Amino acid sequence: MNMETSDTRLFKLTDIFNFLTKYKKKYLIIFFLAIFVSQIHYYSSDKKYISSGIYSMQEQFINEEANNSMGGIGAQLGGIFSLGSDQSTTFDLAKQLMVSYQFLYEFLANTDSWIYLDTFKNEDDVNNLKKKLDELKPEEYIPAIKSELDYLKGSIEFNKHEESNFIFIFYEDTNPREAYIMLNKLVDYLNQYIKEKDKVRYRSTIDFLINEINSSNQSLTLQKSLGLLIERNLQKLALAESNQDFYFIYDIDKPFIPNRHSSPRRLFMILGHLIFWLGSYSAFLIFNFIREKNE
Repeated sequence: MNMETSDTRLFKLTDIFNFLTKYKKKYLIIFFLAIFVSQIHYYSSDKKYISSGIYSMQEQFINEEANNSMGGIGAQLGGIFSLGSDQSTTFDLAKQLMVSYQFLYEFLANTDSWIYLDTFKNEDDVNNLKKKLDELKPEEYIPAIKSELDYLKGSIEFNKHEESNFIFIFYEDTNPREAYIMLNKLVDYLNQYIKEKDKVRYRSTIDFLINEINSSNQSLTLQKSLGLLIERNLQKLALAESNQDFYFIYDIDKPFIPNRHSSPRRLFMILGHLIFWLGSYSAFLIFNFIREKNE
């Protein structure tokens, strides 16, 4: 019984194969037609270019990241001094920051980088958007340009190699030069953003610690510990004030203007069209073959 079923299936598959071979010439025509259409599709598609750079965090951030992972000095003071939500910037926090709507909006607004987004065709589009934002309340800015921010967010990739601690940042755009420009602007703004954030945090911490020292109910040992913390934060503040460019990360391998596009890939596009065209034609023939047999 099983042998008969197997033979029947084999016979049907053989019939289908023999039936399809009758259309070899048409398959050949469809083969070349699919390649021709794929080339039209390829040359008419927007090409995407990726500019990339390799960076490393400054030594003080690497040390603070390691210190945070083991439990910082704030934890040793029993909650009197706590970094809380203003903890030192680590890679994970920087990565979250780079794709946050608030950071991306401030980046576009403060660096006037709107024109580099593919969502805008010319400067008139940018000017119209700015007029629109001028009429809105601050809390309405981000919802009003969410599509532009989503596009920018999707253009950025931010990764870290765990063994070397090198940071890889990629920016994708349809214009190779603009991909290069935007990547450099993003890195510069990230450094400045974290620098200003840390300066505020250090000043706030110093003020808090001075108030704690002036408090009459602190022991001498604790006052010495707080004094060391003040000294440490003053050193960090001085470093932040003196560092003009690469505050958080610095170049290991500088970004470049890509000379070859990253997508679409011609081979993948040809294969996709061949599979679609030949598969669709085969399915059409097999459907008609089975229908005729059943009749």
